[in-house]
Amino acid sequence: MRALLGALDDLILREIIRTGTTGPELRRAIRLARRPDLQDDATGKDQNPRMQRLVDLCLVAVRDGDRKAEGH
Repeated sequence: MRALLGALDDLILREIIRTGTTGPELRRAIRLARRPDLQDDATGKDQNPRMQRLVDLCLVAVRDGDRKAEGH
């Protein structure tokens, strides 16, 4: 997971693991977190709660990574 998302807060990492995600689900969640224009698809009523939680966690991880890269 760290290879896909970079440096992760331990809490975020534990929560991602706790979702029981598969590799393809994690890649999809990361893609959705990195592409806000796809978020509408991710938040539709067809989105299951576990996958939505994973997308939310990945969104936090991506934003944190962006902030760290900017030096904040």
